[in-house]
Amino acid sequence: MRIGGVEAGGTKFVLGVADLDGQILSRTQLPTTMPEATLALSREWLTDQAGPTGLAAIGIGTFGPADINPASSTYGDITTTPKPGWQGAHVRAAFLDLAPVVTFDTDVAMAGLGEAQSGAGRDVDSLIYATIGTGIGAAFVKNGVPQSGYTHAEMGHFPVAQDKAADPYTGYCPYHGNCLEGLAAGPSIIDRWGVPLSELPEDHPGHQIIADYIAQFCRTVMLGFAPERIVLGGGVMKTPGLIERVVETTERHIAGYAVPPGASWREYIVTPQCGDDAGLVGALAHARGQLPR
Repeated sequence: MRIGGVEAGGTKFVLGVADLDGQILSRTQLPTTMPEATLALSREWLTDQAGPTGLAAIGIGTFGPADINPASSTYGDITTTPKPGWQGAHVRAAFLDLAPVVTFDTDVAMAGLGEAQSGAGRDVDSLIYATIGTGIGAAFVKNGVPQSGYTHAEMGHFPVAQDKAADPYTGYCPYHGNCLEGLAAGPSIIDRWGVPLSELPEDHPGHQIIADYIAQFCRTVMLGFAPERIVLGGGVMKTPGLIERVVETTERHIAGYAVPPGASWREYIVTPQCGDDAGLVGALAHARGQLPR
């Protein structure tokens, strides 16, 4: 039998099928359009790739906010997303007839699980994984399990201190304006400077402005969760030199307090090792973990 994985992102769906050992046998991606069309195409591809014995389980990681509480009547649905057409979309329900086990969590939780099991967190028991791209999301993974409370965390909406003289931008977030996502996500960068961070001149002050916001996030999760590693992914983090700026600025913000033991700062705050496959790898691992032993 095989297992299926779905990384349901706001711009694209990444789909994969793996054997029971987690080896990916096939993968594809589809543009995220409207729910009915996108989910139908995803179902069709998974059905075609399932093989003669079908799928034993499917793991789904979705953009959010989403209902990840199995006891809830809307478990598996997207909730208050600003993405047009997707509020209330029944994502998990669309796959229930394709496998006896269908697991569900956020895309960032699945990516964190992927890094914990197969990437930058293989040698530690706990990590914070954050994606900094079109939006900003983060998850805390401990002992191979994404952690949550009444719902998943929304760390991208942490407040951050803003130097209005250096950065007078009012923020891109439709809910909170100048929260972390409103100031450091990709659209906010383009909105105020006209190009992605990677295309700004090397001496542009925007590089340090964005690094400082991300470093404030790192400080907050260090003090709030005490993870053994912080993994920063997403398109913005691919900007040359950004990870080094973030590490240096975080160290300055921490000011010698709650310093991580046994590792250099550059070993503590890192970029992903699974690359763009972290979410898919995690979704497959999440599904595989729910199979009978």
